[in-house]
Amino acid sequence: MDKKFKYPYVIAAPGYTESSLGIQVVHRLCHLINQHGGEAYLVSQETNTDWNTPQLTTEQLNEYKNSGRIFIAVYPEIYSGNPFDAPICVRYMLNREGILNGNAINANFEDLFFFYRKEFAENEANVNLLMLSTYDLSLFCDDVDEKDLDLLYLNRVPRSCVDFSTLPENITVLSMEQPLSLKELANVLKRGRVMYSYETSGTCFLAGLCGCPVVEKVAVGYEKYAITENTSKDVGNADVAWSDDPIELQRAKASLYKYRDFYENLEDVSTQQFFNFLELTQEKAKVLFNKKHKENILEWINQRRLSPENLSLISQKLNKIESPEIIYVCIYDQSNSWSDVLITLKSLLPVKRVYSNISCIVVSASEHVFPEEFKCWVSLCSPEKMSSVINNIALQQLFDWLQYVRAGAEIIQDGFISAIIYLNKKNTYSAIYPDKIFIDENNELNSAFLPDFSIDFFIGFPSAFFVGCFFYQDFLKI
Repeated sequence: MDKKFKYPYVIAAPGYTESSLGIQVVHRLCHLINQHGGEAYLVSQETNTDWNTPQLTTEQLNEYKNSGRIFIAVYPEIYSGNPFDAPICVRYMLNREGILNGNAINANFEDLFFFYRKEFAENEANVNLLMLSTYDLSLFCDDVDEKDLDLLYLNRVPRSCVDFSTLPENITVLSMEQPLSLKELANVLKRGRVMYSYETSGTCFLAGLCGCPVVEKVAVGYEKYAITENTSKDVGNADVAWSDDPIELQRAKASLYKYRDFYENLEDVSTQQFFNFLELTQEKAKVLFNKKHKENILEWINQRRLSPENLSLISQKLNKIESPEIIYVCIYDQSNSWSDVLITLKSLLPVKRVYSNISCIVVSASEHVFPEEFKCWVSLCSPEKMSSVINNIALQQLFDWLQYVRAGAEIIQDGFISAIIYLNKKNTYSAIYPDKIFIDENNELNSAFLPDFSIDFFIGFPSAFFVGCFFYQDFLKI
């Protein structure tokens, strides 16, 4: 994948609408991932055509899941479980759990959580925040002098629960039953003397940006939706009025500037949070990929393991060779680690039992004492003598092929026996190199499938080709 971020995102979201900040935020997240070099898709009925938010149909999603690719699903808190059967799940908490739909998230303990506001994390500490702003500050601003409307915001609290006798006469109701475009909403909020609200909402913050103070109200049975002191803390301590008392309203008006200060500075903060989101989710996917990759490699090795019956047949076939090739394995003990030397020698023992024409030279600065089972076919030499020793045994034709490996390398029996069978076939090659399974710098198991022979590759990347390569004796004579 020619992408900055390797693992793709599939994001669940309701259809795009200007009347819902939460929905806009989720769609915006998809857009930002794609704009920053990632790969993200929306599973949504409708998108914003001005944003880079490609859709996945149900059929495409099923193909995606069946492809076996590791992908990251992002679910807002209104979704339960893992409907996409995604390997990695991210819960994007745009509200407290169960507040909007009454649903339980049913998250797995390995799921990652990101909160739009700290208030939604309730009592959790050290939470990951992701507060993406979609507000157009040039549209939502206090540029209308005449304030001639009293407003009431209603969404989740039903109209029947409102005691209108406690509110100003001729109050204008802003309701999702009659949603406004963003431009229409801005025009109304700019004219607002005051806006009453029984619930916390992005519309309350937009009102503050437009110079309209918000009065907090509480409806019996719907207390969970009400504005709290934590709501103000999450937007730079821009306060609301806790009653419509003139003094209290004046106090709230005095802090309205804090809304604009907060949102003007939010971009830098949200950018940091966004890249933290990418880093944590990509790392989570990488860990899973490495785990699966390691399991797949080990499973492949296990499946190739030779049965006793096959080993017996191969041994019989090798014993019938009239002039079997003699193979020397040179084990270089770079770290002076006896345990690493033993790992390699012990991994060669099963091969030695099937094919006796194998000998070893251990190149080490340490004085190792070999166990009895190795003494007859393993010798020791110092690093400074390695070249002369190998050259001498090549001149004396004590071997046909020599392989160089590092101490600690484990020889896979079936692979080495396959090489032995190939080396005993008449050929004119001077060097034969295998593919490898190796432990990378992150201590992860990985595989390396080398390209066809090229002298440029061979000379330019000796560490890749030389280690594990079988060299014919004439190639090593100096």
